[in-house]
Amino acid sequence: MTPSLDGPLAKLNRAGEHLKALYQTVRRLQDGEGYAAVLEIDPETGDHLWRMKVDPAAPMRLGVLVGDVAHNLRSCLDHLAWQLALITKPNPYDLTEFPIYRDAGPGGNCYEPRGREKIRDVPEEAEKLIESIQPYHRANPFESPLWILHHVNIRDKHRLLFKTFAKRGGLILHWDSAPQARSDIGHITINGTGAADDGDVLLRVPSHIASHLEEERKPDFLFQVTLDLPQIDRFGPWYIYPTLQRIHDFIRDDLLPKFQRFFTTLGPGF
Repeated sequence: MTPSLDGPLAKLNRAGEHLKALYQTVRRLQDGEGYAAVLEIDPETGDHLWRMKVDPAAPMRLGVLVGDVAHNLRSCLDHLAWQLALITKPNPYDLTEFPIYRDAGPGGNCYEPRGREKIRDVPEEAEKLIESIQPYHRANPFESPLWILHHVNIRDKHRLLFKTFAKRGGLILHWDSAPQARSDIGHITINGTGAADDGDVLLRVPSHIASHLEEERKPDFLFQVTLDLPQIDRFGPWYIYPTLQRIHDFIRDDLLPKFQRFFTTLGPGF
């Protein structure tokens, strides 16, 4: 079997197909098919409340699609490591895979011994390339496309579905109070931070202000769906589709071309 990039590219292309489905799903959810703000009247105060409403099927569909994208992107890298190992041995080490490390090994000298073991049959020059693109070489390893992919893939394997999430920080309110109520604008409560779960109050407008609202001035909510990544959330938010698309493009445009020279058969697209 001649080593080639056919397998890695097939996995990458499959990830691209899942990305298209993910994009369409996110757009539908943002348009009200999964996430919505529902108006309620507080029976005690008469305040107008807009609560988060989540379709139970929405996070399930998103979780499956995110897992499909992450799995194929990660498999692309592992297939690459295997094809590189085939250059030196017809039967490479069974546990060959593409290592991804946020921290360098002891003494800052490459990754830990286990990482080297994963690519022990890879050509020396290819091994150096793999080491050179490790997340720990970045000023902020948490922002590395490889580290985010690794983190998403691990979470998806251990947790079947992703948590229901929509960041209130990504909530955009297109609304002005009626002119006679503008002096009371400070009484309006907008929950603008943290994750919004089903039933959470997104906006509270006191009754004496709400009574002045015209129909066309009602609030309009835009929900930005983000990945649920507690370890790296402080460097986010990681909007679900753009983040995975960026990882896909990094592998396609930056990572794979670095390894072209090791193969005589490059596969379609090169």
